[in-house]
Parts: sequence; C-alpha cells; structure tokens
Amino acid sequence: LEAFAERFKQRRIKLGVTQADVGKALANLKIPGVGSLSQSTICRFESLTLSHNNMIALKPILQAWLEEAEAATRSKDKISAILNNAEKKTQTDIDRRPGEEIAGGILRRPAEAV
Repeated sequence: LEAFAERFKQRRIKLGVTQADVGKALANLKIPGVGSLSQSTICRFESLTLSHNNMIALKPILQAWLEEAEAATRSKDKISAILNNAEKKTQTDIDRRPGEEIAGGILRRPAEAV
C-alpha cells in the first residue's frame, strides 16, 4: 500500500496532473459508486494519513485511473482526454497597491497607527 501510494504520487506528478484534477477525473471513470474525490482526499492518500480501510478502498480506484492515464500517455493521447478537459482554476491575482498604501500610511504616521 505504501509503495503504491508513493508510485501513484510520482506518476501523477510526472504526468503533470494535480491532486484536484485526479479527484475530478475519477468521476469520469464510470466506476459504480465512485464519484469525484476532493483534493484533500488524494493528498491524504499520498501521504498515508487516511485510515487503513479507506486506503484499501481507494487503491483499486486510483490504480484504475493511473492505468488509464498511463495508457493515454503511451498512445500519445493528451492527458486532457483523461481529465475530460477539466478546467483548471487559475491563481487569483491580488492587487498589492491597497496593502502597500496602508503600510506606507502606517510608516509615515506610526504614532497615529497605535
């Protein structure tokens, strides 16, 4: 189980797939009773912090996904086919100016800020 979790993590990273992408893609495998999984669950599987029973239950599901992803890679299909074009979230771009203005005001008038 430990060896599989490590291999799964290494192969997932090599394939360039995030934990969240794996969780979403599991719903596309059409395994009865299996929907998508959270990024947190995939993370906990890889770090071996799920209960033993949950690890045992998830291993065949994650193994099926990994085999499908590796087969798609070997046949030159894009990994996005495995993910069924799951949209990746873009990182939020935070405007730093308001925080810098506040910090600048505090530096100019330190006595008033206290």
